[in-house]
Amino acid sequence: MNFLKTENTIKFLLIIFPLSLVVGPLIAEIVMNLISIMFLFKVYEKRDFKIFNKSIFYFLLLFFVIINLSSILSIYREIIILKSLASFRYIIFIFSVFYFLQIYTNLNQIFLKWLSLTLLVIIIDGYIQYFFGVNSFGFESYRHDRISGFFENQLILGSYLLKFLILFLSLIFFNYKTIKKNELIFYLILILFGFYLIIATGDRAPFYLLIVYVILLFISISFRFKNLIIMLLVLFSVINISFNKTFFDRYIAQTLKQVQFKSLYINLRSLDFKNFYNSLRYYGPIYNTAHKAFLDKKFFGHGPKTYRYFCSEAKFRTFFKDTHENEKNIITFNVHRDTGKVKVKDLFFSVGDFVNKGDLILTYEYEEYFGLKKEIRKYYSAKQGRIKSSDLSRGSEISKGRHLFHLDPETTKSDNQKKFKDGCTTHPHNHLLQLLSETGVFSALIILYGFVYFIFKYLKYMYEKFFKKQIIYSNAQMSLIIYFIISLFPLITTGNFFNNWLNMISIFPIGFYMLFKQKNDTNK
Repeated sequence: MNFLKTENTIKFLLIIFPLSLVVGPLIAEIVMNLISIMFLFKVYEKRDFKIFNKSIFYFLLLFFVIINLSSILSIYREIIILKSLASFRYIIFIFSVFYFLQIYTNLNQIFLKWLSLTLLVIIIDGYIQYFFGVNSFGFESYRHDRISGFFENQLILGSYLLKFLILFLSLIFFNYKTIKKNELIFYLILILFGFYLIIATGDRAPFYLLIVYVILLFISISFRFKNLIIMLLVLFSVINISFNKTFFDRYIAQTLKQVQFKSLYINLRSLDFKNFYNSLRYYGPIYNTAHKAFLDKKFFGHGPKTYRYFCSEAKFRTFFKDTHENEKNIITFNVHRDTGKVKVKDLFFSVGDFVNKGDLILTYEYEEYFGLKKEIRKYYSAKQGRIKSSDLSRGSEISKGRHLFHLDPETTKSDNQKKFKDGCTTHPHNHLLQLLSETGVFSALIILYGFVYFIFKYLKYMYEKFFKKQIIYSNAQMSLIIYFIISLFPLITTGNFFNNWLNMISIFPIGFYMLFKQKNDTNK
């Protein structure tokens, strides 16, 4: 216990937290919980409970109470209640970060330097995969238009870079007076290459949010090298558009194909939500399912992380309006999570055998956290028929979309010819709709309030600066205000709001914002 309470241990755990998120949620959870435990020790020893006497604590506590009330009222409460109660650890973690940054005054400077090294390694690795198709660990690009770097089969590199590059830039603003010139040049180059890599990852939501962040930042704050950075960003963007063959296809063509903007505008203006969702070809049925579930239980929803359970219910189920021709005579390796290559462990069928729908056809080795976690998973046939040909064998490497068996057409059934896909998945891919459907209108209003609150702070800053010639917030504070605006923006595709990895990476900057705010208020 004495070791856990030492200053060096606390600092070490905080500076490796960004790296732990790369290794995987399990390691990051351990680091986060250790930091939180040490914080509780310190607070108890010093009886320093006044640190919780802040409006943000009561705001987060109210949200915690609402989602747990939703869990208690849910028919799925036995599955979700413990995870809902455990979400209190995020509130403790936010205050842990703020507390240790506050009592160890040089910690934010140390963190800045170590974060720069972490980002440097991740950015270099990302470019290696971008140019050569495999990263430094041999992880291949899963898609021709996406890169994931160290995250292997999880396409979250863009999201990771966006969040930590914004925090990194905020810390540069905060420590600007103590940063040496050569360090500053290195930091700026790192940010420019980091921003460019976000574009190269093919992660559309981080790309669009990056554009909004850069625009809001540059029209609001003033700092040295601002014009130079704008010129370099424009230059990098032009180079990227000119030489990146997938840029137009990924960010423009695919978006225009999936979103019918004219129809979207007309339906939004008339509040025709049913057709509004239908204007979104890729996410429409998912959003429609969430909307139906919200109308069924408006106040407290169906419970956090329950979309995956209720989305298949007949009264909520929504189908894509287009039917798709199935590859009737082919059994394909289609899995939701396993997007990288996996190895066949055991194979139970061969050429000439007859496969029934639901038969176990193979097991495969699945690895997570750089091989620290290994398990054997089973894969079942979704079709039936006699196997005509296959090049599959034990030890074969397969990935999502791989054709496993070709069936004899005479032995397959005609009812497999058409496929009607519904909007059932793990989460609604939009924070606002997820909260409305899973935890109800009260939780959604709290998050919307947070969004409006930071919009108001941004507009207040602009008003004071341009009309009263006063600077009311520091550059560091403004950078994170914009971060919260784009993070809480309700009209964009998002990950699972209750995903632990996403929670940890999203809330981490809050502790830094509290420090920046306190410093700014003190200097007034």
